[in-house]
Amino acid sequence: MNSKDELIHVKFEFSEGVAAKKRILSSEIILLKIQKTIQRYRAIRIKEMQLKILLKKVMKELTLSLTELEKTLPKSEIPKLIKHEENETNYSSGNSGLESELKDIQNRLRNLG
Repeated sequence: MNSKDELIHVKFEFSEGVAAKKRILSSEIILLKIQKTIQRYRAIRIKEMQLKILLKKVMKELTLSLTELEKTLPKSEIPKLIKHEENETNYSSGNSGLESELKDIQNRLRNLG
């Protein structure tokens, strides 16, 4: 007989065989749970992509509607004083931004009254 054709037998105690079988079965259970989780993930990702496509379509329609609305509405004349104040107003984020906004509002109140 060839060395490839020879069979090797390993003897296990009954308790060792049962423990090995339990480990194999528990590994199969874990793999099935992982497969189920992957399938749910794929389904959720497909749903997410569909929703993103729908959102993009709705946003495009909304942009077109706003463009049409801007064309139909009359243009309003903004007084130069308000336009100048809008250009000067600089809103920044963070704690220093809030304090600068507060000072800006206080300055505008002093200028008005």
